[in-house]
Amino acid sequence: MEDLRVTKTKLIIKQSFLTLVEEVGFDNVYVSDIAKRAMINRNTFYLHYDSKEDLVQKIANESILTRLSNLDIVATFKSRNKRKVLQFFTNIIDAIDDNLEIYRIYLINPSMAGYLQLSVNKVYDYIFTFIKKTVVTRLEIEYLISGIIGIVSKWIVYAIGTKEEVIKVLTEMAFATGKQIYFSMR
Repeated sequence: MEDLRVTKTKLIIKQSFLTLVEEVGFDNVYVSDIAKRAMINRNTFYLHYDSKEDLVQKIANESILTRLSNLDIVATFKSRNKRKVLQFFTNIIDAIDDNLEIYRIYLINPSMAGYLQLSVNKVYDYIFTFIKKTVVTRLEIEYLISGIIGIVSKWIVYAIGTKEEVIKVLTEMAFATGKQIYFSMR
């Protein structure tokens, strides 16, 4: 378990960084700016992060991968139970909603979007560890995940649809495609 002082310092660094990105953009934020805003020494920043790029990647990983690792993707889609798929997407959208500003910052800053994509690629890799890797299945999953990312991105950046509408669309889309993927794996 991490020391409370370390946890607080990382939180202050993260908040300072995100505020600065909103104010001046990712490319115009420097470690010295983050340290000054967080009221810490630059060396303290470097105790926790190698660079601002390391910080931004760790925030993305924390936001996406930690949340997804707590969800049982395999059991959800193997069950072929629509309620489980609905609960799965409710959990994901609730987690995103809890950090909506972070995701919005990533999506509207072109320099940061690549870091979010690296985390999404780790999700792809995770999914492909338990699904039969035929070309057809891979393309179906690519289609499904691209659609999910597109819908969620539009909701985050442009507020298209309510949280409930997004969950409903994702559930319907994933359930239908998931059934096809499941049956193609037999």
